Amino acid sequence: MKHIVLVNPSKGFCTGCIPLGLASISAYLKKYCTEDIRVTLLDANVDDIYKVFVLGDIYAITAVTQDIGEAIRYAKFIKSFERRINDTLPVILGGVHISTYRVLPEPFDIGVIGEGERTMLELVSTNGPEWHRINGVCFNVNGKTQFTEPRALIKVLDTIPIPDRDIANMDYYTTPQQIVPYHSGRTLTMMTSRGCPFNCVFCSTKVHWQKFRAFSAERVIEEIKLLVEKYNAEIIHIFDDLFIADKTRFGKIHDGILEAGLNRKVKFLCLVRSDIVDDKTMRMLHEMNVVSIGIGMESGCMKTLKYLKQNTTTVEKNRNAIQLAAKYNIPVMGSFMIGNPYETEDEILQTLSFIREYRYNPSLLPLTYIATAFPGTQFWEFSKAKGNPDTFDNIVMDIPTTIGPLKKSYLLTDIPVERFFELAQLFDKELWYNIAKQHLLYPRSPIDIAKAYAIGAKIETNPLMGVAEITKILFGCRKYLGAVKPAYVPVIDNSPMNRILTNDDRERYAPVVDQMKLFAPKMMSRKISEAVVQQAFILNTVYNLVVDMADPRILCVGAFEDTACASLKKLGFTVDEVDPAINCDLQEYFNKNQDRLWTYDIVFSTSVIEHVEEDKPFMITLSMFLKSGGTGVLTCDFKNGYSVGDKLPTTDERFYTEESLGELSKYATNCKLVGEPEWSNGGEDFVYEGIPYSFATLVFRKL
Repeated sequence: MKHIVLVNPSKGFCTGCIPLGLASISAYLKKYCTEDIRVTLLDANVDDIYKVFVLGDIYAITAVTQDIGEAIRYAKFIKSFERRINDTLPVILGGVHISTYRVLPEPFDIGVIGEGERTMLELVSTNGPEWHRINGVCFNVNGKTQFTEPRALIKVLDTIPIPDRDIANMDYYTTPQQIVPYHSGRTLTMMTSRGCPFNCVFCSTKVHWQKFRAFSAERVIEEIKLLVEKYNAEIIHIFDDLFIADKTRFGKIHDGILEAGLNRKVKFLCLVRSDIVDDKTMRMLHEMNVVSIGIGMESGCMKTLKYLKQNTTTVEKNRNAIQLAAKYNIPVMGSFMIGNPYETEDEILQTLSFIREYRYNPSLLPLTYIATAFPGTQFWEFSKAKGNPDTFDNIVMDIPTTIGPLKKSYLLTDIPVERFFELAQLFDKELWYNIAKQHLLYPRSPIDIAKAYAIGAKIETNPLMGVAEITKILFGCRKYLGAVKPAYVPVIDNSPMNRILTNDDRERYAPVVDQMKLFAPKMMSRKISEAVVQQAFILNTVYNLVVDMADPRILCVGAFEDTACASLKKLGFTVDEVDPAINCDLQEYFNKNQDRLWTYDIVFSTSVIEHVEEDKPFMITLSMFLKSGGTGVLTCDFKNGYSVGDKLPTTDERFYTEESLGELSKYATNCKLVGEPEWSNGGEDFVYEGIPYSFATLVFRKL
């Protein structure tokens, strides 16, 4: 049996993130390798990899540029065992660094360029002397790195199995932690795509992945289910460079999450861009239960931002994205860079000013980094032209607390290092206020508030000034929470629109009922629990019909005590109401409002029509308010086999049957049923006044 040892050599920027690349390679080898293999992960996030070293047949080490020094040291450590065992221990280097820098350091035997699954499969399945014939690798000859033919990209990413997380210490990775702002819990990471369609001057993604490719929505849902059901994930950090790059795929993922009810089981964090996110996208993120998004805002100076993002976005679009996210109570982690090429001190201060605009507002959580040149980027070419050497031992990305690391590093800015350090400390102070916000927005106890005040007292020269600033942030958080409007999360219902509402629907619409209890608690407390499925159906159906309309016109017939109507109004929709207990009946409304005929996008009525004496004129009148393309949504009491003279609830004039509903639908003037009706399916699962019956839906559209 061949023993493959995969190595994550450094803790990296986040010790709570599983090395997904290695987990993916493990899964690929286990699925496609025809030899008997054993795969072991040595993970510096979890262990001292020098102490837990194991002998293997092949070692594969992954490294980004800032970790290459540690990768080289561990490769030398592995090679030191060759003399002891009198045999070779081949060591492979993979990851972003070798793919972008394209120089294989000693003592690695071979490098894997680009995505590694297929290349690693061939390396494991081939004898060492033949490795130089494999596509997508590099090796050294007389001190110079040679390359084989490039390996073609994997066209269908779904052929790659779900990453083999079981090779990692899942007890460690499922320990509750806070990676996502304001939320802590069992947090796991996943990637749903590779690459990015954009080409920012500081980013090497384009070089490493070459182009944007994505797993199918179905595969993404499968992996989410696995993380929730197998590992009990409470938060999933989607690690894509740009999760919403393909809006069509994003829509399918959104629908799949809602259909499976995963939005009620797990929270999400993902990355978006301010220039392609809109209200609909943000609403869909909210519906998925995305509780925070990351946006690369980069700079508060338009000149600098234009350079960094290749003229694809603006400072104002960043502001709009923050405001849009706040509408749906989604805090934004905005990342910024200082010390960029050509950037002046005044331009850096413009970024600081932008960040300070949100000091008292929890909708932005700024994260500021030192601009760093990585191989394969325009930053790298600028650095080389500046005369900076190719060295990776003193990379500084996080703002340091002392000037020493900056003096050792090769910066891109021409601002004197002493002054640049002073500027960086101003951004570091905002980072500490950022941490204070996370204690104040959802404090779990008075201890959180005390911690925030302790931060304020520490970071300001005058502690009283720091305490005053924390108080302003506290009031800002309360103001933010008070301004957050309720938002509705619909359920996905692919059943026929015209049908009998059954116990399956009661289960399906339980999340809607829970939301109506928040929107109209007193009204809901007076309802019969088994009957509110009607209002839940109407709320969900109407919402899905109007949510993307700019200014929908909605009419509710029978508005008194209608929780669907109350919920829609709570959500900010304007609903015209008709009810004798409020204003007038439908006929009187018709007589007084001739100018409103044929103007409504939606007319809905919950269990009203069975109570009116004459249902034909009621239906004709109701349908006359619909404009062309408008939709009528009704529910009614239903009992197949009902005959005139049969016992009815006290206030009912009739029950509807499959036949009578078909006749009733014909009274809707110039309208057509939405889809084929299925009124024959469903039993009598509701009992009122000792009479068993059920509820039916009637949905039609104006031609």
